Amino acid sequence: MWDANTGEDQLRAISAAAKAIPVDLQVIKFRDADEMESALSADLNKQPDALVQLSSPLFVELADHIASIAARFRVPAISMFGQFESSAALANYLQTGASARAISELKLLGSQGGL
Repeated sequence: MWDANTGEDQLRAISAAAKAIPVDLQVIKFRDADEMESALSADLNKQPDALVQLSSPLFVELADHIASIAARFRVPAISMFGQFESSAALANYLQTGASARAISELKLLGSQGGL
């Protein structure tokens, strides 16, 4: 997930990390909460292996909501913000039956310093 209001530095970093792994990266781009909800629901309906949130003030405000949307589509999600991890996200992560590959790729992307 990428809030286009935050600039392209994070997007370039995660794109480079995904290319190095290699992982197929699909970006969910938005500019406000309403656009985020529709874009997130549309893209999660395609059943990606995982959801990575880049940094945005919106993610802090909407952590529980993002976690509930990811849980509804049974997609594991990760964020750098503690509000997300303390929300329903952890339960979602455990309930999705996420593949070991998806989980390890999330961890690897985070360790690449691009997040």
